[in-house]
Order: sequence, then structure tokens, then C-alpha cells
Amino acid sequence: MPDLPDEDEEDESSSEEQEEESVQGTPTAALCEQVVPLLRYLDRKVAKYDDPRHPGSYVELEEKLEEAKKELVKQREKLAEDLDSEQAQNRILSEEFVRQTRLLEQCQSARQADEELIRHLQSQCGELRAQRAEAKLQLAEIEGNCRRATDRTWKELVERVNHCLRGYTHWGVAAQERITLRGLEIRAAELMSDDSRSRRRVAKRLDAFISRSQDVIANLEAEVTEVLRRLGLRSRGHDWSGRELMRGSPSRRRHSR
Repeated sequence: MPDLPDEDEEDESSSEEQEEESVQGTPTAALCEQVVPLLRYLDRKVAKYDDPRHPGSYVELEEKLEEAKKELVKQREKLAEDLDSEQAQNRILSEEFVRQTRLLEQCQSARQADEELIRHLQSQCGELRAQRAEAKLQLAEIEGNCRRATDRTWKELVERVNHCLRGYTHWGVAAQERITLRGLEIRAAELMSDDSRSRRRVAKRLDAFISRSQDVIANLEAEVTEVLRRLGLRSRGHDWSGRELMRGSPSRRRHSR
């Protein structure tokens, strides 16, 4: 098979030489010299490309073209599928982007609201701190006033209690002196009287009077001591009671004689 083209070419070259020799010397010789080689060349090319056995023939080119078209269709379909997939993915991403954008806007709005709330709360905290400091100052002032008022009231109470104690002490001393004087008068009357019955009767009355007076004084002393104890002046009550008892004891001793 590979030797066939060479033989054809040799036959063609020999026939061409014969034709050239036959047309030489005629008027159309010049035209033939230009056209005939071109026609022969085209005939050889047509015969070559029409033969399906020859590599690079027209049939082979047609087959390759069909295969290329089929491959192009496949590639186009694949590209269309890829494009559809990419478009679907782009739509999903676009929707996700819109959702994320809205979420970001909501987050920014919430953040702005939180920042505004924080500023408002900080302002309120500052006001409350100022009010607290002012309340502390007012409380300290009120406590100072209450403490001074308590001290003043306590001093006044102590002065009044002392005044009452002094008055009660003077009254007790005067009463004890009157009792003692009355006892002396009765004893003097007894000494001047010779009636023993009257002396006994007068002595009984004097003893009863003295006993009642002592009971009254003891009750008053107990009440005053209890009041002093409630007021926190218990030591004063003990001192006063002991002092008054010491004052009253000489008269009783004198009476016992």
C-alpha cells in the first residue's frame, strides 16, 4: 500500500511530460503551461483527500469534526450543568449573605440599644451614688443631732432627777426632824405627866406614828431606787439610799434610847 502513491506520481509525471511535448509550439502553449499544472495538482489533491484510506483525508476530517462537535456538545452540557450548579450555589450564598446582613444589622441595633442602656444605667448609677453620698451626709447630721439631743435630754433628765432627789432628801430630813421633835415632845409630856396609863397610850401612838412614817419613807426609797435603776442611775440610787439611811439612823437611835 505505501508504494501506490509513488507509482501514481510516476505515471502522472510521465503523462504530464507527454502532454507538454504535444502542446509545445501552439498558441495556447503559454496558457497550458500555467493552467494544466494547477489542474493536475488539484486533481491529485482531490483524489488524495477523497480516499478514506489515506491519512488526513476528507472523510477522516469529517469524522474528527463530528467527534469534535460531539465533544463540544458534551463540554457545553457539562458547562451548563456546572453553570446551573454555580448559579444555585450563588443563590444559596446570596440568601445566606442577605440573612447574615440582616442579622448583622439586628446585632448592630441591639448593640446600640445596649450601649445606650449602659450609658443610661451609668448615669443613673452616678445619680444614685450622689444621692447616697448626700443621704450619708444627712444621716451623719441627723445622727449628730440625735446624739446631741440625747445627750442634752440625758443631762436634763439627770439634773431633774438630782433636783428631785435633793428635794426628796430635804423632805425626808425635815420629816425625820419633825418625827424626832414630836417624839421629844411626847417624851417630855410623859415626864411631866404622872399617869402611867396615859404615858403608855401616848407611847403606843408615838410608836405607831413612827412605824408608819418609816414604812412610808422605805416605800418612797424603794420607788426612787427602782426609777433610778431604770434610768441607768442605779449606783446613784444605792448611794442615795445608803446615805439617807445613814442620815435617818441617828434619830432612830436617839428614839430607841
